[in-house]
Amino acid sequence: MHSHANRLAASSWCGVFYVTGGGISFLADILTTPGASKTLLDASIPYSTSALEDLLHVSVDQAVATETARSLGMAAYQRAKQLNSPQPFGFGVTATLTTDREKKGATRAHWAIQTQSDTWAFELELDTAESREAQEQTLNEACWQSINAVLLQSAPLPSGANHQQADANWQQLLAHSPHTWCNKTHAGQLLLPGAFNPQHAGHRGMLETAETITGLPGAYELCVRNVDKPNLDYLTMAERVSAISDRPVWLTNLGSFVDKAEAFPKATFAVGIDTLQRVAEARFYRDSAAEMALAFRLMGELGIRFLVFGRRQGNRFVTCDDLTLPDALRRLCEPVSEDQYRSDLSSTALRKARKP
Repeated sequence: MHSHANRLAASSWCGVFYVTGGGISFLADILTTPGASKTLLDASIPYSTSALEDLLHVSVDQAVATETARSLGMAAYQRAKQLNSPQPFGFGVTATLTTDREKKGATRAHWAIQTQSDTWAFELELDTAESREAQEQTLNEACWQSINAVLLQSAPLPSGANHQQADANWQQLLAHSPHTWCNKTHAGQLLLPGAFNPQHAGHRGMLETAETITGLPGAYELCVRNVDKPNLDYLTMAERVSAISDRPVWLTNLGSFVDKAEAFPKATFAVGIDTLQRVAEARFYRDSAAEMALAFRLMGELGIRFLVFGRRQGNRFVTCDDLTLPDALRRLCEPVSEDQYRSDLSSTALRKARKP
């Protein structure tokens, strides 16, 4: 496969490769090709689940899944940008191949290619009757076909490709400058931040209750950037926006509530106590009491408010009044009582319930 690696090396693309469970021979093709440094900026093989979670800074619901491959691709792309690639891309692959242990389910592979303008995702079911070496070769050929098709435009796409191209607005969400985009007309004065993975009746009930309390029309805010995790890829953005039909959705890259306050001055944010607890954690302010105090002061000056919904924690329902908060933060909060609204639904529990 060195001819493929030579063609990639001759292009202007420079990328990072994260490979787990399969695709090792694909990475070996690049590493053993003269001039590999023209293409390969960095590579990692997070083979165990703990290594994979360390790389992605998130608990992985399912290692071999399109969501994991996309996260690997996005993490690789972000790393390529950090390394000042003139034309960056990220490649992530996760696979389960034949081993000497009994396998549950099919042997399969998922991989993704991330660029500034596009997210591409691919999947391949592998023949369980084949040896591991044969499966690795099949995956190797499919990975090279996707590279040739997406980056070099020199081959047809593998079957089953999933693709989302981003317009200029969405591309700006992956840039460093603050940016917001809304899929409908909305003033941005009542927002429910969240990951919405998936959106559920609890989110809808919270926003409806917040609208009743404030008298404002509400919208969801989906932040594509996280302090620790990879950014959301374009396919995930599109999927989560399209899954929400009851209210407008703001996509933002505003990772802190100071950033949100500057973009949405005088807004009310409907949040659960778990979110408010994170707002009060010193680690988000570089463990600086002065920096935390400044953040709360700026939020207050910008006129934002937190409408705080309680949640079940363990065997009790915990409200804002039960939390130990800095006075400057508490002054920005209005508690929502259990009588006003309670829901014990959890996106994490819903994801675990649907996990095959």
